[in-house]
Formats: sequence, structure tokens, C-alpha cells
Amino acid sequence: KELSLATVNQLMEKNDLLMLFVELIETKPWYRKNKRGDRMKFEDQQWVPTTKEDFGKVCKLEAQVWLSIFKLAMSEHTRKNYEITNFRKENLLRLRKYLNEVLIDQLPVLEELLKALEHISILNVQGSGGGKNVFLIERIPELRTEILGGEEAKKDWKAIAEKAIKEYFQETPESREAEMKKMAELYEMHFSEQFLGDPICAKCGKKATNRCSRCKQEWYCSRECQIKAWKAHKPICEIISADVKKKEEAAAKKEKDEGKTKKVLIQEVKQ
Repeated sequence: KELSLATVNQLMEKNDLLMLFVELIETKPWYRKNKRGDRMKFEDQQWVPTTKEDFGKVCKLEAQVWLSIFKLAMSEHTRKNYEITNFRKENLLRLRKYLNEVLIDQLPVLEELLKALEHISILNVQGSGGGKNVFLIERIPELRTEILGGEEAKKDWKAIAEKAIKEYFQETPESREAEMKKMAELYEMHFSEQFLGDPICAKCGKKATNRCSRCKQEWYCSRECQIKAWKAHKPICEIISADVKKKEEAAAKKEKDEGKTKKVLIQEVKQ
């Protein structure tokens, strides 16, 4: 549910994750045999030998794959947008032979998956797909695509790096001021204070009781800490204070203009 529609479409349509999971269940790469022919399983990031007690038990990796198949196959997006073609139908139905009582006893939710597969088995489906046309707007990483796939990318990587340093990573007084203005806007979020804990001193980290009288943002435990921190705090303090003053003046002007407008309207109504 947290994934965007474009991301889900990428996973289900372009990469066809369900088909990949079917192949994993078929090949079971979490099991292997050692040189002596003993059966091993991959558990907790290491290969360990299986015992008689392990026979019929689902290992953690296999359980994760089954649960992933269940989540994907039963999701609302899949039901609405995942087109069941002949190829997909044949591959999905390969799962039925593994969905026996032993497996379902360990993962009861798979009973719903078995019912869904039985329903798919009686469906009349299209041969090659293409029946549905889901129109999606996706965010494309243009810079990455241009660098990795564009013609210019094949010429000179050093030139690309130098251009990036010059245009994007070179700090200038203008870029520094723009960054400070962004910080000022962030600091101005007064409503967030109710979600914060007790203020701490910006200099020493102790519990603070005093606040900067200009920007109202920085806290200090004593006058001494405030003086020591002033040199570093001064640039951002001046920007925040100037920005607040400008907004207060704009708000006062707007209120004054609205007052004049109301007065004119009242006079017109009286006339």
C-alpha cells in the first residue's frame, strides 16, 4: 500500500515479479547438496544441514517467497490491472502442486491463494495479452538517463564530473544565501514545536531556558553560551529576522488594504 502506482506497475508489468517468484518456488535455491550428498538449507545467512525433523517443514526463505506471492496475487492492484495471459496462467498454475495440506498447515493464508488459482484455472484468457491499457504517469530520472544513455555520456566522463562540480557542488555567496533562506523557512515552522521535546542549548547541549530575542529560534542555557555561539548563529539569525520582519510588514499592509476596501464597500452600501 505504501508503494506508488508507478512503482507497482514497474514491478508487476515490466519485471513481472510474480513469474520470477514462481520460478524461485520451482528451483528452490535455498536447498542444495554438499559434496557428500547431504541435503543443506540456507538459514540465518548460512548453509546448515537438514535433519529428519526438517522434512516437510518450510524454511524461512521459502515462506517469505510464498507470502510475497500471496500478497502480490491477492492485492487490489493485481486484481484490477494484472492481466492473466495464457503464459501467466500456465506459470501460476504450476504452483498448485506445491499447495498441499502440509504447506497450508504451516501457512494457512495460502488456502486463499489456492482458491484464487482454482478460479484462474477455469478462466478463458487472451493468447498474448495486450487487452488492457493502463495509462500511467511516471517520474523518469532524466539526469541519470541522459548521463548513462545519452551520446554525450560516451565522450568524456571527466568533463561531466567537472561540469557537475562547477554547476551543482560549487559553493558561492549566492548559493550560501539561498541555502540560508531555505533554512529560515524551515526554522519558521512554529507549529512543529509542540511535537518537540524540551529545548536544549545550541552551544553545550544542556537544558535551555533562554531564547534568542531576534529570531526566536535558537535556545541557550546561559548568556555565556549565547555569546560564544553568536558568531556562528549571526548569519542565519539575521536572515530569519529580516524574513520575519518582511512578512509581518506585508501582513500589516494587507490588513490595512483590506480595511480600506471594507470601508469603501460600507460607504457604497450606505449611499
